[in-house]
Amino acid sequence: MPVEGKGNTYALIIGVAKYLDTDISQLQFANRDAAIFADFLMSVPGGSVPKENIKLLTDHDATKAEVETAIITLKNKCSKDDKVFFYFSGHGALENETIFKDGYLICYNTPAVAFKNLGLSIDWLNKMASTIALEKNATVIIITDACHSGRMAQGEFKGSSIVGQQLMETKQKEIRIASCTPMQSSIEKEEWGGGRGVFSYYLVNGLRGGLADRNNNGSVTLGELKAYLDTAMSNDQVLKNENDIQTAVIDGKDNFILSTVVPAEAAKIKQAVAEDSASIARLISEINAVEAEGPEDPEEFFFSLLKKENLETLTEKLQLDSLAAEAIAFNVINEFASRGLTQTQIIKLKTLESKLKEDPEELKMFNLKLSIRVNDRGADVIRQYLKGSDEEMERRSYYNAEKNGYEIYPKLFTVALKLAQGDEYGANSAAIF
Repeated sequence: MPVEGKGNTYALIIGVAKYLDTDISQLQFANRDAAIFADFLMSVPGGSVPKENIKLLTDHDATKAEVETAIITLKNKCSKDDKVFFYFSGHGALENETIFKDGYLICYNTPAVAFKNLGLSIDWLNKMASTIALEKNATVIIITDACHSGRMAQGEFKGSSIVGQQLMETKQKEIRIASCTPMQSSIEKEEWGGGRGVFSYYLVNGLRGGLADRNNNGSVTLGELKAYLDTAMSNDQVLKNENDIQTAVIDGKDNFILSTVVPAEAAKIKQAVAEDSASIARLISEINAVEAEGPEDPEEFFFSLLKKENLETLTEKLQLDSLAAEAIAFNVINEFASRGLTQTQIIKLKTLESKLKEDPEELKMFNLKLSIRVNDRGADVIRQYLKGSDEEMERRSYYNAEKNGYEIYPKLFTVALKLAQGDEYGANSAAIF
């Protein structure tokens, strides 16, 4: 069954990983994702689109002028029953000056602080898509994989918001496929196909590899692709292991045919996916094993445990403020060793304990590091208090209560001061509070 459409197919495919403005975080695989999608369209499953009908712009070639010119050229070239693909992988941004929160795709030369003027307007792109669909009676397929993993010069870079918020207007002859919902990020990692965005990885595997052909009839429809992406991305091992969630958003006619299944090619891709899955499973197992045991160095292992600890609770439980300076570290070490650790982890703590007991200078340096961490915790609370953060404002409402939680912080600073003895800077820092 051929890919749907009687006319010609044209495509503008954009992938920007490297940006001219260094204030925009650089991506890793957006350019590669774009090139792979172009290869899919030229393959038999993608409709054997002639190379001359595909405009691929990556990195420095994807300037605003080049992108806008290519879109206008597409509009003028296509006619009735044609299909037009617009694929973008890269950053996006959302302006916050108006109630409309207009979205922009970030081209190679778009500056961080002026993306409204030099970014690709989503509103304009929507109008061009509607013009092509209505005036030319062509089908427009818009696929956006926009990531908000970086920061702009003036605050957080909210790239993926534009995808779900402004590109999902359903039109009769328009299909829109977005990499994630408005509040999610588009994630890319080396684990997927040697370096891909997770959306791109499953999108192309579902279409070119026929993995989305749920009824095994030799073609992949939009509805089947949606079901496949929902399942594949929600069950992805890497996303699960890192507690990430990414959900593709799709609008359009469910029965629209996007690709055909070529058995030989599908078999190759299925084999590659199986190998990727096995490799990822091994990698995750190794990472989890290493993380479970913690750092090899005994001192680094101790501070990795301390990082997860509530220092207020620990100070209260062990009454650290009442102990002599030289006893504080050993009490904390013994507290950690008394918990459900592995034998290897306990040995690390006992090794650290012996090292500190044998060398007074080592103990002095260790205590100073411990002092800094205890002092920083108390200082953080004071900063939140002075800034009037939501959490601290909540506490303020209980000022007249018998116990509001603040009585622990003088104890924290007492501990920090004791641990910093002999170090003028550390003692002064703790004494300030």
